[in-house]
Amino acid sequence: MKGLEHLQSFAGENGIASMWFGSKEGYIVTHHEDLKIVMRENFRAGQARHIDYFLGSKSMVRLNHDEWKFHRRLVGKAFEYSHLTAMTGDILDVYGELESYLDRHQNVELNIFPILKVTTLEAIGVTAFGYKFNAVKGIEEGPNAVGQAFEFLLTEMTRRNWSINPLKNWYWLPLQANRDHKAASDLLRGTIQKMIDTRRAEGIAQAEDNQNDHKDFLQLLLSTADDEDPSKTFSNKELSDEVMTLLFGGHDTSSIALTYAIYLISMDPRVEEKMVQEVRDVIGEGDLRYEHVNRLTYVANVIKESLRLFPPAPVTSRNAENEIQLRGQTIPAGSFLMIPIWLLQRMEHNFPQGDKFLPERYDEEYHSSAWLPFSGGTRDCIGKRFAMMEMTMLLALLYRRYRFELVPGQVVEPAMMGVVQQPKSGVKVRVVLRKGQA
Repeated sequence: MKGLEHLQSFAGENGIASMWFGSKEGYIVTHHEDLKIVMRENFRAGQARHIDYFLGSKSMVRLNHDEWKFHRRLVGKAFEYSHLTAMTGDILDVYGELESYLDRHQNVELNIFPILKVTTLEAIGVTAFGYKFNAVKGIEEGPNAVGQAFEFLLTEMTRRNWSINPLKNWYWLPLQANRDHKAASDLLRGTIQKMIDTRRAEGIAQAEDNQNDHKDFLQLLLSTADDEDPSKTFSNKELSDEVMTLLFGGHDTSSIALTYAIYLISMDPRVEEKMVQEVRDVIGEGDLRYEHVNRLTYVANVIKESLRLFPPAPVTSRNAENEIQLRGQTIPAGSFLMIPIWLLQRMEHNFPQGDKFLPERYDEEYHSSAWLPFSGGTRDCIGKRFAMMEMTMLLALLYRRYRFELVPGQVVEPAMMGVVQQPKSGVKVRVVLRKGQA
């Protein structure tokens, strides 16, 4: 990926090297043995103005120490397996909308990336706080206002992150860009707040009957108490910021990973044949159920390998709060540690034949400390179970019904968009119905 290749010469075979980051000396870390230590060390989240204006300052990704631990405990409960089971029906409903769209657009050239992007937006909207963006239907009918606001804020965060205009940081200035940002943020935050207020009111009424019809993450967060202090729950601000973070993380990562998976599968008939056979053996022609997901091991391997070759977040970092030892080298407390995920996941000392698409590699023991698409250690992505479940379900159902043929002559080029990379011009395919599917 452009901008990262030169780091390999710094890290070299040893997998660690010192480097200046502006006026501060830090380290590039790429070896799996060092990553076991680095990824479990505590670190402070740095300043991230544009992320704060989008996701808020009270979500788990922005917090540290005891405040972070409190959020981690409560949000973690929402992602327990028993709760994920209840969400499979919502994901299947969203897939049904996607299938209806693809059935109407067979054998024509489609850019699959924006289609998958609205699909995962719809899925996370329903499962996060029970809201239908009507995003899949919006491909033809136009998205609703809340969906437009969310997409605008994503694009605006990217624009400001990369802009060299110093005015980008001054959100209070009476500029049209700032007015548009505030209008979109107020609409989206207002929708979430109304949902929180409604759920709190419903909760009071339903508590007496011990009933609740809602099974989404918002309801789970509202009804969860802290094990260490049962009287402590999330404030409205904390709830709103965590829901926004779920929307962002669950939307972008999944759609990017699925797009690259389709791209890679389309160039490897062997992988496609093996994956489709597993789907037929496990699911057959019946309905996909939660218990099928853990048996779709090769489908999951395909997703893992796609995430290794094309991690949505190509770089992460840590700030060591304490002095650490990395294979004999002392890293002083306070050091900045760059972790180039894109690069290290292709390095031979972490993954042999690192540039090849080999889903079978996960059938054997591998250096899991160097597989970091969901970050790693104590501050890994808390939604990774949900993301893997959602992606496994969608990819299995898509390939049971369709073949995706790459449009010849295109160049699939990764490009940074804010904090993630994605295919710059998407991935163009023709969708072909498999034999026997009606």
